Amino acid sequence: MAKDDLPTIGRIVHYVLDRGRAVGRCRPALVVNVMDDASPIVNLVVLLDGPNDIGAKDVHPTPDDPAPVVMRVGSVHSDNAGRSPGSWHWPERK
Repeated sequence: MAKDDLPTIGRIVHYVLDRGRAVGRCRPALVVNVMDDASPIVNLVVLLDGPNDIGAKDVHPTPDDPAPVVMRVGSVHSDNAGRSPGSWHWPERK
């Protein structure tokens, strides 16, 4: 990965979900830590679509305990093809 392509704290990337009913789908994620300056391995906070991503059997939202809308994931590797569950990649440009 070229130096210009390395992630930095605060950047938005896409995370490929690795669990729940939406495995393989991309969700936006905020880079909260970069393991070192030369590494594309990051910690992320992923924005979820609540029970649409997690699944009704995994979470039972109530007014006092709503469905999760964020998920923390650590030591996430990049995948430029953007297909590997549990990986991150830069958002596609259309």
